[in-house]
Amino acid sequence: MDCYSKSTCCFLFVLLLISQFLLPTDSTITLSTDDQLQFFVLMNNTLSGTSMSDWDINGGKPLCNFSGVACDGEGFVVQLDISGRSLSGRFPANICSYLPELRVLRLGGNSVRGGFPDSITNCSLLEELSMPRLYLTGRLPDFSPMKSLRILDLSYNLFVGKFPMSVFNLTNLEVINFNENGNFNLWKMPRTYQG
Repeated sequence: MDCYSKSTCCFLFVLLLISQFLLPTDSTITLSTDDQLQFFVLMNNTLSGTSMSDWDINGGKPLCNFSGVACDGEGFVVQLDISGRSLSGRFPANICSYLPELRVLRLGGNSVRGGFPDSITNCSLLEELSMPRLYLTGRLPDFSPMKSLRILDLSYNLFVGKFPMSVFNLTNLEVINFNENGNFNLWKMPRTYQG
C-alpha cells in the first residue's frame, strides 16, 4: 500500500468514527418522540374534555395522527390546534421542552384557567400563537425571545397591567390582536408622535 492509500484509508476511518458521534441515531429520535408523547400525557392529566378522547396516549396510535396535531417529515410535532374543543383546566408548562419544533399553537375557545403560560415564550421557533377566548388573567411576559412569531392573538382574555412593549422587538410579527382585554392598560402612542 502506498502513502496515498494509507492516508486515504486513515482519513475515511476518522470520518466514520466522527460520524458515529455527531449524527443522530434512532435512539435520539425515539427519545424525542417519547418526550413529545409525555407532553400529551401531561395535557390529558391537566385538561379535561371529551374532545381529546381520540388521542391514544398509551402509545398505540402515532401522535402525528391525533386530531389537531401536525408533524414534519421526521415525526416532530410542528402544529397543535386544540381550539374550540371545550376543554377546561390548566395548560401544561414547558411545552417547547417537549415539542421543540413547534411552529403553530392554537388554544382559543377553551376554558383554560390561570395566567399566561410564561414558558411559551421559550418557543423560539413558534410562528403563530393564537390564544383568544381563554379568559386568562394576570400580566403578560416579555415576548422578545419569540423572534419567529408572525401571528399573536391574545384577544378576549382578562389580562392586566401595561401593554407588552416587547412585541415591538418581534420583527417578523404581521398580525397582533389584544382586543377585548378590559382591564388591560393598552399602549398609547407617545404625544411626540401624535398628529
